[in-house]
Amino acid sequence: MIHFYFAMDLWLRGPSVRVLPISLAVTLLAGIVTVPVAAAAAPAAAQVSAGPSGDLVSPEWYARVRSVPLKVVFRGSADVVRVVVNDVTMTRVPGTAGDWSAIVPITPSTLGLFGTAYDALDNGTPFRRYLVVDDEAPEFGQVSPPAGELVHGSFMARASGMSDDTHVDRLELWANGKYVGVRKAPPLPHPGITSYGMPVDSGSYSGNLRLTWKAYDTLGNMSTRSWTVVADNAGPTATVNPKQNTRVRGTFTTWLTGVKDVAGLYNVQLWANGKYVGATTGTKFKVKTGKFNGKVKLTWRLEDDLYNVRTYTRTVIADNKAPTVKVTKAPKSKAKVKGTVKVYVKASDASGIARVELIVNGKVVAKDTKSGYVLSVNTKKQKKTMKVRVRVYDKLGNVKYAPTRVWYR
Repeated sequence: MIHFYFAMDLWLRGPSVRVLPISLAVTLLAGIVTVPVAAAAAPAAAQVSAGPSGDLVSPEWYARVRSVPLKVVFRGSADVVRVVVNDVTMTRVPGTAGDWSAIVPITPSTLGLFGTAYDALDNGTPFRRYLVVDDEAPEFGQVSPPAGELVHGSFMARASGMSDDTHVDRLELWANGKYVGVRKAPPLPHPGITSYGMPVDSGSYSGNLRLTWKAYDTLGNMSTRSWTVVADNAGPTATVNPKQNTRVRGTFTTWLTGVKDVAGLYNVQLWANGKYVGATTGTKFKVKTGKFNGKVKLTWRLEDDLYNVRTYTRTVIADNKAPTVKVTKAPKSKAKVKGTVKVYVKASDASGIARVELIVNGKVVAKDTKSGYVLSVNTKKQKKTMKVRVRVYDKLGNVKYAPTRVWYR
């Protein structure tokens, strides 16, 4: 017969082993086992204690964070006396049952939070929490209107194809450094790629307009996209001809010079004393004044390809009245003449006298352009019967004849 003696006690809490004076007589004989057990027990040895309990409550598992200092909160059992996370000693939060907090540096290479909670006997319980460090700002797809495009009045600025690994939170729009407004992202869940639009009122401004989108994700990462469009909110500029208070007669021409517009000249219209003259894509009009005398108000309406309009007014003076003429000294009709004969003329006109002419038998034989007009003719070179007339032109071309005289020699 073979006898084996074992002394042991199995504890459910762990691997601690205690030696007891309980003899387990195991008799092995021909495959038969007998186990007589003694009931008397000896005093227990000292137990080895486990660490305290607890875990992180903030941040969550696989939380997305930026590489900036992060507030971390641990909640433990009442026997916790010290907590260390990522080599940072945490501080107990007053007024709580078991919260500890710390500000933990986060770098782009940080994988997570790894720490230990200790009790008074320096028994430690490890804890961990993995993180995703995200320093990437939202990415832009396309913006519109395209760079360099002409815009007018109120127009839509758009950013499309926006994406971010975390979540686009909002987009701000700025125009020439001035805040325009903000567009918030739709709530989660969402497809991760979104488009945004915002109206921009360019008002009366004309010139380069610098647009800037600022995109933020929910972590505060920010990216920008800037581009320049051209605002045109003013009609074409030009110089109207003829000049103010120019005197005109009959059918005259009015025209534009120095036409400028970013969008380009589209249409030109003209009114004369409120009466519609016509429209053109060019820069000239002919205006009929007939027998009218007085002021003619010209109204030009210039429109560009963006429908911006500019109006110009110009007043001219219509003079369709002939000058006055009077022969003050000359041989009377049917008079006999010889040698060189002089004719003295008085003429006047509001537009000024251009010239005075002496006509004999249909031919101009003398002219004078200075006031105090004196015209001379050598009658020896003329026919014996002469039909004599004085003709006066003003500076616009209006003409007047003095009565015809007949001379003989």
